[in-house]
Amino acid sequence: MNPAASLLLTAGAEGAYWCDPGCGQGAAPTSYIDLVDSTGAGDTFIAGFIWARGKLKKNVKESAEAAVELATRKVAQEGFDGVWESL
Repeated sequence: MNPAASLLLTAGAEGAYWCDPGCGQGAAPTSYIDLVDSTGAGDTFIAGFIWARGKLKKNVKESAEAAVELATRKVAQEGFDGVWESL
């Protein structure tokens, strides 16, 4: 067990949950959308989280929220065109 580790749990239509020694714990909810294409939603979530943490230097809470927002935009459309531009 690593006491400095962060934990992320994606929860589909519920968004995601996070736990981090520096930020505490919480939920990053998603807004209701009509599901169009869930292919790649998990990969999109992880990419969004890594991008927010690494490039934008956001904390775990903010990165989880950005990742949920990105994945939500992905599942609301077919394919990936324009998903990143929306941020």
